[in-house]
Amino acid sequence: MASAFVLPRQATPSGNYTLSFTNQTGAVQGTDFITFGLLPTTDDCLAFCDSVSTCGFANSYLDNNGKDGSTLLTCSLYIGCHDVADLTNTGGQTQPDGTVNFITNSDGWCKVTDPTPPADPTDPTDPTNPTDPTNPTDPTDPTGTGA
Repeated sequence: MASAFVLPRQATPSGNYTLSFTNQTGAVQGTDFITFGLLPTTDDCLAFCDSVSTCGFANSYLDNNGKDGSTLLTCSLYIGCHDVADLTNTGGQTQPDGTVNFITNSDGWCKVTDPTPPADPTDPTDPTNPTDPTNPTDPTDPTGTGA
């Protein structure tokens, strides 16, 4: 059986965010997905969200997927806030090494202030447009289609 890492919890950063959920076993899957990164701490994830003008929500979690026991958090950014009802990705994808991934330590952080809206929400090249074919694939989408 695969094992999961448990990371120590960090203090709530600066008051710019409210905690929507904590220590869950699923990741957000939403059509307002912007991008993601692999980062060492929750504070780094929230700083990443702060660096993206349209980011209003950050979901940090461990994607336990046979990647040699990495402790890096997956940090997925979204335009709007989410709650536990949106934690529809619980893993289950077979990895190249034969293991099956699973999600742990999933925390959701909603920005207190509204993000900057996209400059042109009808622009198909806008990186926040979920139908943009150049938009990176949502790592929490188990179908891999971005849909």
